Amino acid sequence: AKVARLNRVYSVLSGINTTIVRVREHDELFAEACKIAVEHGKFEMAWVGMLDAVSGKVHPAAVAGRDEGYLDQIVLTANEDTPDSCKLVARALSRLEPVVCNDISADEAMSQWRDEALKRGYRSVAVFPLLIEQRPVGIFALYAPEPDFFDEQEMKLLVEMAGDISFALDHIAKEEKLNYLAYYDALTGLPNRTLFCDRVDNFIRSHAARQESVAVVTFNVERFHFVNDSLGRPAGDALLKHIGERLRDAVGSDGSVARTGSNTFAVSFAGITAGADVAHTLEEKIFYALSRPFTVAGQELRLAFKCGVALSPDDGSDAESLFRNAEAALQKARDSGDKYMFYAPQMNARVAEILSLENRLRIAIVDEQFVLHYQPKVDLARNRITSFEALIRWDSTDMGLVPPAEFVPILEETGMVVEVGAWAMKQAVSQYAAWQAAGLQPPCIAVNVSQVQLK
Repeated sequence: AKVARLNRVYSVLSGINTTIVRVREHDELFAEACKIAVEHGKFEMAWVGMLDAVSGKVHPAAVAGRDEGYLDQIVLTANEDTPDSCKLVARALSRLEPVVCNDISADEAMSQWRDEALKRGYRSVAVFPLLIEQRPVGIFALYAPEPDFFDEQEMKLLVEMAGDISFALDHIAKEEKLNYLAYYDALTGLPNRTLFCDRVDNFIRSHAARQESVAVVTFNVERFHFVNDSLGRPAGDALLKHIGERLRDAVGSDGSVARTGSNTFAVSFAGITAGADVAHTLEEKIFYALSRPFTVAGQELRLAFKCGVALSPDDGSDAESLFRNAEAALQKARDSGDKYMFYAPQMNARVAEILSLENRLRIAIVDEQFVLHYQPKVDLARNRITSFEALIRWDSTDMGLVPPAEFVPILEETGMVVEVGAWAMKQAVSQYAAWQAAGLQPPCIAVNVSQVQLK
């Protein structure tokens, strides 16, 4: 009889461990664990309850075997002082250790539910706490049809089983968190760019047959860093949450909202028949919602926003293209005085041109393709040169001499102007020294320095 009982427990442990390997959801894990305990372990009933950390109540998540309304009669809580509470459950959760009643007919802890338990064939019961990082999250309870079922050997195996279930719960929770973070912004709870683009692609497919456009609008919160600098990062985080909530309320079920960057958001609308539809939606819903002041850290803040708009199919036939072009339009809006700008295809051509120039400039720095032209300042009355201004030129191998107006802004934007500026000053000094070595008396040379380099 002893060997048979141990074999039953071994069978339960083995079955639950097999379930843990293949199951990825806790509800399925709980249901399978209870089912295995009843079918393989021959327990009269098994149930799993989850602990509400706030209220302290335990809510049954899965039950197998002869319940017949038994659990409905019991107050399940982690607080032993709660009237009519199940002492076994409360003790297991408060003491973080298994609690056993090996004779329901005689144990005072079961006196209140003894008759109902015996009527259903329960003779002994064990309650095992489920722990994650030594924090109680639930319990696993087993009801045996024999008294004195839970002795040392059975308990050793069953404690191992509860530990395995706890480990699986921890693993599932971490996996769920990773899956959540893969598609959602942790701060605002809004979809991130990945999920947003997936939803936009679905919008495009569903509305293409009706010849309706999908709009993607990207938002930038102007001067957001001032909030962080003056009120602190917690205030900035709270503000971002408020912005996300207002955008979600303004868009409703007609579209999708996402947080796509530190202070950038994106919105999509479907069913657009003309660009004016987007303008009306922006003015009447979005800007109206965002125009009201935000209260953060006791301060009332009014914010300014810039937007870029891209429409399918003219500005892109997929979500990534629309998002990229909306961002290009947003950049154009930020450079202008307009609140929002629509995307124009020629913008991308200019961006591609700038990228090409940037790559060529990096090569030009390595190959020393820059030259200085010395523009003289002449004193006409005395007919002599009084000074020079050193002007940089790019002697490109494939484009020839490139004027500074075309490449200096790119040097400044990328930071390469620091290296090029240092070269220009060194080159001017070298030229001055060379003229002196040749027996000449060169006048003063002025070298232009970028504000980026001065900073």
